[in-house]
Amino acid sequence: DTTKIGEMVQQIQQQIADICIFMVMQFDDQQILQSISEQVAVYKLFEDELVACVLADSTLGRQKSISAADFKKLRKVLCDGAYDSAQDDEADFISNNVDFQLKLILKRQAAAVTIRYFFEKTFPHDLVTALPVKPAFKVNYYVMLPQKEWSETLRFLLQVLADYIAELTGQTVAYAHLLP
Repeated sequence: DTTKIGEMVQQIQQQIADICIFMVMQFDDQQILQSISEQVAVYKLFEDELVACVLADSTLGRQKSISAADFKKLRKVLCDGAYDSAQDDEADFISNNVDFQLKLILKRQAAAVTIRYFFEKTFPHDLVTALPVKPAFKVNYYVMLPQKEWSETLRFLLQVLADYIAELTGQTVAYAHLLP
């Protein structure tokens, strides 16, 4: 229910939540991970890169990538609270509604900022293209769990999550060795 990592830690510690998933820009990674209480376990799920989703049939859409300087100049739509970083301040629009994001792209009003894996599953490739930012803005996804022994239900959920991430990204989650 929150995108604030400190609140996630509290929810895990107070047993309000059994699992929290969050993402961090790699340039914020160490600082944020070091701030998390040792009373919770944190495992890396996968890494990806941010992309600017733009109209495929546009001057920008025909490029192979976008420079960090040009990326900063774009009008952007971000998901609400998705990025626990200063990047939030650069949003012109905030919306978790993919249809709204697509409308902004098609009307050339904004570029949707997302990760490559989400782009691949979400946007129509005949209309929208994903431009990687150069140099890359890498993102790491993590799962936060209680340090105590996990229930069978939580273990099942973690296995489902691991299988989904393997299918989506081809990457193995960091906690995989702890599952039966």
